[in-house]
Amino acid sequence: MEKGEKSEIILEYLRNGIKAGKWDNSLLPKELELAEKFGVARGTVRRAFEHLVNDGVVIRRKHTGTVICRKDNPQKCICSIMRSSGHFYGEIFRSLQNVCSENSYRLHSVDVYGYDKPKMRKSIRRSVNSLLAIPEVDKFILDGYLFKSIPMAEEILKRKPLFFDFFDSSRPNGLTGVMIDYTEVGRLGAKYLLENGCKHPLLIIGDGPTVIQRYNPQGFSQHKSKKIINGFSEILRENGMDPDLYIFSAPLRKKYLFEHLYEIFSWPPSCPDGIFADSDVGMEQVLRIAGECGYNPKYTIGCYDTPWSKGESGFYFKSIIIPPAECAKALFEQVNLPLELRKDVYIKPLL
Repeated sequence: MEKGEKSEIILEYLRNGIKAGKWDNSLLPKELELAEKFGVARGTVRRAFEHLVNDGVVIRRKHTGTVICRKDNPQKCICSIMRSSGHFYGEIFRSLQNVCSENSYRLHSVDVYGYDKPKMRKSIRRSVNSLLAIPEVDKFILDGYLFKSIPMAEEILKRKPLFFDFFDSSRPNGLTGVMIDYTEVGRLGAKYLLENGCKHPLLIIGDGPTVIQRYNPQGFSQHKSKKIINGFSEILRENGMDPDLYIFSAPLRKKYLFEHLYEIFSWPPSCPDGIFADSDVGMEQVLRIAGECGYNPKYTIGCYDTPWSKGESGFYFKSIIIPPAECAKALFEQVNLPLELRKDVYIKPLL
């Protein structure tokens, strides 16, 4: 018998038992108990439970178990249309799933990571359309960075969503969000390098704004890159330094961005004694190029505290922490408030 068939048998058993009121205490048997009963692996049982979760029949609570959703107490729902994969955003999404589960909420989600790639757009568009068709959902979380690119953006805005992260364009009037304090990220990076004695620090913006974003003052003022540059510049000015001499940011294709970095690291007078990159993955790329040029910066700091900074690709460096659990908690709390009581919440980074 195939794994899928075994899972279907367990799923049918659970559905029939729920309909018959077999588990009056609303708590379903544990995975291990069902695995022994049917002589299957726990993963097979888990797949059956996942079907019931996706259908809104049960919820899974940490430290409690799998609980039936009764008709007289329907499960509340939240929709998220945001980046939810990768090291950093994946951690936030998993934390949000946990918060929702602990509070008996069901989380409907669409991962919009990669929407800038044409081959991804069709499936993301279809998923967003399906999500908007769910009648009982009135709580939406929307990715601020990508919201103007997301299909049916105008329709989503009618639902008064809560935004997350940052904007690459002007913000819709009257709507709030849970934002990462990127200005403080810039300050922390600059302080770390200067406090370690760096005389020639360099901030590298590896994924800078496009030309259109850069010359749209209202939109660019809300962009992650601009806020990091502002915080970095503030600390350098406090120390009598001209920030323009210590920031490298260009809205270029990566090919050309890397070419410029090769030039910087290959000419001794331009080599920095400390580097601050706006992301861990960006720092990994920078250090790889520096190594090819025979240059080894003494102090390095990235952002997001991901496995990239802990040697996943062969490099170790300091990284600014943006706590995923705090992001998730703030998102859950704010999206459940009436619109008139919501406010902007800024998640403070740590070092």
